[in-house]
Amino acid sequence: MINFTIFFDVICPWCYIGKQYLDLALDKRFGAYDIQSPQYHIEYHIFQLNPNMPIKGMDRQEYLRNKFGHQADNVYENIYHAGLKAGIDFQFDKIKKTPNTLIVHSLIYLIQKHYPQHTNDIINDLYQGYFLQSGDLTDTNYLLDIVYQYCGTDNDFKEMLDQHDVKDFLKKQDNQSRIRGITGVPFMIINNQYV
Repeated sequence: MINFTIFFDVICPWCYIGKQYLDLALDKRFGAYDIQSPQYHIEYHIFQLNPNMPIKGMDRQEYLRNKFGHQADNVYENIYHAGLKAGIDFQFDKIKKTPNTLIVHSLIYLIQKHYPQHTNDIINDLYQGYFLQSGDLTDTNYLLDIVYQYCGTDNDFKEMLDQHDVKDFLKKQDNQSRIRGITGVPFMIINNQYV
């Protein structure tokens, strides 16, 4: 079995591109995605690009000016073309807000724990929601609507997302990633030995 440990952030366009290529490669090699596959296992880990982002996020244009200055257009033009090659038509101009992604990672952590069979689809929907439809990843109701499509409404996700112990655990995990020397994402470890 091949084990993939993937450090990522849902607002990272390179992570979306990387996931697209990984999904294509796994599909070509093993057939349609299957959480029960005896050939491979994927585990996602938090790495926030902006761990100090305000909880409700910030205006996208302000964020881009602060991070890239006048280079933002060039940076995102290159990413846009790389996305097209991967089959992703990024809609960067539609994105209004850059979110704090702690709640999104809390959701993904809980999905992997309680509904692992839906992890791949939900992560894909989160990427598409943010990069293609300007979905607000700080809006709990928006996130729960995605979950309910797969898991139904008869679960405790709203309560679980509000629990501080999950968020505290993920903050520590994010910090551990940095201590391990991870400085950017996507970052993948294969079989605990190949980076």
